[in-house]
Amino acid sequence: MSRARKETRDANGRTRRTKPPPTRIQIDDEHEVTTTTSHKFLGVILDDELRFQKHAAYAIAKGEQWTSQVKRLSKVTRGMRGAFARRLFYNVAIPSMLYAADVWCSQAAHPAYPRKKGTMKAAIRKMEAVQRKAALQATGALRTTPSDLLFAHTNMLPLRSHIKLICQRSALRIATLPKEHPMHAIAKKAMGRRLKCHTSPLYDILDAAKI
Repeated sequence: MSRARKETRDANGRTRRTKPPPTRIQIDDEHEVTTTTSHKFLGVILDDELRFQKHAAYAIAKGEQWTSQVKRLSKVTRGMRGAFARRLFYNVAIPSMLYAADVWCSQAAHPAYPRKKGTMKAAIRKMEAVQRKAALQATGALRTTPSDLLFAHTNMLPLRSHIKLICQRSALRIATLPKEHPMHAIAKKAMGRRLKCHTSPLYDILDAAKI
């Protein structure tokens, strides 16, 4: 995994920075393996630059899919009640959309999130739009209703606060691991340290939780 770029020159002499081509590994005379840009591991799509943009798009699509299914059931005139629509959103759409958010969206819980570059700001805005659709379905309100008013009436936690809560719970679980656990030494080394660049999700969630 690397974010390195290869400098090339076009016909006009302009320099362009492009990603290097896939690497081919020859195992034997008959088998050849070509590297890919992404791979799904334990339900999380890992890309070759560890930016998690592909997994964010996958999570947004899952949230929109489940929200549209809930919309079929929550008709204003003869559909189910708004309380049940809200319950379906929190029990089905949120776990599907924010699965492993402490790994791919840990930067949103960091205190320096508004000033930090390369964060999931665009993805979080799209997920907030999905949550807004669910709030409209639960209340039957007008589309021009402000989001903060919708979330207050439906008792919905803002999405970024929900992600922060997931990261805090994950940090608490890691901080209370026994000494015999393989993650204990790694977590102890990461606690109380602030890195200026190249921070991993483990550093982000422990620093955000002030552990």
